[in-house]
Amino acid sequence: MALETSPESPAPVRQVANAIAGWVDRLGAVWVEGQVAQVSRRPGLNTVFMTLRDGVADVSIPVTCSRTLFDSL
Repeated sequence: MALETSPESPAPVRQVANAIAGWVDRLGAVWVEGQVAQVSRRPGLNTVFMTLRDGVADVSIPVTCSRTLFDSL
């Protein structure tokens, strides 16, 4: 469902984030090829924060994964 927004009636961040999350959820499992450009393992958290960079184009995205999964790779 498309968000109906305008300069006079913008959507709140939470609504946009929820719409994007819904779209991503519909993708299902996706295998991605890229270079891990940055890793942040914060003490006390079970989540690892990373930046994935495309090997050809100048594109990168922030991603997260569980510490257990990261440690198993």
